[in-house]
Amino acid sequence: MKFNIWEYEKKPLTSLLNFIVDNRGKTVPTSENGHILIATNCVTNDNLYPTYEKVRYLSDNTYNTFFRAHPIPGDILFVNKGTPGKVCMVPDPVDFCIAQDMIAFRTIEKVIYNKYLFAILRSNSIQMQIANTSVGDVIPHFKKQFLDQIMVPVAPKKIQKFIGDLYFNFCAKMDRNNKTNVIALNQCLAIYKNFIADKGVNGTLGDLIIEEKKSKIKVAQARGVKGKYPFYTSGKAVLEYDSYLVDGSYIYLNTGGTADVKYFQGKSAYSTDTWCVFGANDGTEYLYLCLLSMLKEIELVCFEGSALKHLQKAKLKTKEIYIPTTKEMNTFNEMIRPLLSIISHNYVENKHLIEMRDTIVPKIMSGEIDVTDLDI
Repeated sequence: MKFNIWEYEKKPLTSLLNFIVDNRGKTVPTSENGHILIATNCVTNDNLYPTYEKVRYLSDNTYNTFFRAHPIPGDILFVNKGTPGKVCMVPDPVDFCIAQDMIAFRTIEKVIYNKYLFAILRSNSIQMQIANTSVGDVIPHFKKQFLDQIMVPVAPKKIQKFIGDLYFNFCAKMDRNNKTNVIALNQCLAIYKNFIADKGVNGTLGDLIIEEKKSKIKVAQARGVKGKYPFYTSGKAVLEYDSYLVDGSYIYLNTGGTADVKYFQGKSAYSTDTWCVFGANDGTEYLYLCLLSMLKEIELVCFEGSALKHLQKAKLKTKEIYIPTTKEMNTFNEMIRPLLSIISHNYVENKHLIEMRDTIVPKIMSGEIDVTDLDI
């Protein structure tokens, strides 16, 4: 059976919603701890659920009295300012709240399947609608009254469930991989901290770094290139490139703006000229965890500048550390490398899952892939 969902009757998005969680309009008073308040940077089209990056916190009183409503499991988060159209699902249980610059959709279950709407909202067709309707040159803004202009094809419920579950399952597998990676990385950091707990300092980061490379590629040169390797810009792998900078285990350290560090095994990545690549022979993994454990300190002490801060590599290399003996390094690597291999494997698998999801699902939606043999 082939079906083209874009040929079914299209209805305004608002006609498919039972409720919209909308807490915009007032600045939320924050506190040092308490309930998590996420911002738009936590919602991307790469993840199933929001990530907790640079979150703020709210008191119990604010949580219970300030908001008009809170999202519930199965709602769909929608960013309307900054990066309009980015969407994530709301997990179960919900352990965050939302305020300005995003809203949440609650579907009419009898009419539209929430996972189907989730997939539709991330489709190129709808994302283009959102981009073309957004206003603002500096900070794009999608006004709430524009929601009626998002026209959603309402396919039969069986087709909705098939597409929604397929898309969701791709995302769920990637989410499990990401959670596994967080656990594995935390284990790595715990091993590192335990390893150096009773040791003093006997050297510097500069003593451990034996190789340094830097890209000369600008972001503009990578835009539009489709390749096998991630291309890092401003701390995130937002592009791809058709070649890699180094071959082997290396560390990418962001030198512009904020401190960030990435580790790769095998043929690695490319980056803009704001990243520096370090190698340390058998100590690369140890160097990675050294840098990761002191990122906040590096940003505070080693980054300088008025408008845009940059890493002062000379300062970085003077940071005192403990450098293990060859025997100690071998023991450390035996503990760390299996965990880092899991992280690298999951990273590569997620890249393949994204490619499969973003190729297969749109072709099923448009009827390019025949699913006659599947039980729908």
